[in-house]
Amino acid sequence: MRSIHFLKTLGSGAFGTVYLVELNSGHNFRRNIAIKVLKAVDGNNRQFVSRVRDEARLLGLLQDDEILQVMGLESIHGKDAILMEFVEGTDISKIITQRLRVPHKSIATIGAICSGVLHRAHTSVDPRTKKP
Repeated sequence: MRSIHFLKTLGSGAFGTVYLVELNSGHNFRRNIAIKVLKAVDGNNRQFVSRVRDEARLLGLLQDDEILQVMGLESIHGKDAILMEFVEGTDISKIITQRLRVPHKSIATIGAICSGVLHRAHTSVDPRTKKP
């Protein structure tokens, strides 16, 4: 039987909270993943939550080493949650607010990776229907 053990809060915003969790999928198979738990749906954010679900479904279809892997949509304590790969790193807002210096070559590399990912995402096809 699968279980989820919440380890710590990674971040929180207007529409939800992201947690680092240990996913135990049975037979002693454990893996750390991130789960974004969306705040409760009300009239003000219903459209946003619907878009987040659609985005998660689309990301789940994309198979690319440089695109965050979405593993599924769940309901946790009655709230929508997105299960995704956990990637260790630094939040770019932290780099900006702390005015950390980033080498130009690193910025160019990040830009090249992002443009390649965007191109692959925009030209990808649904693996089932073969349509964009």
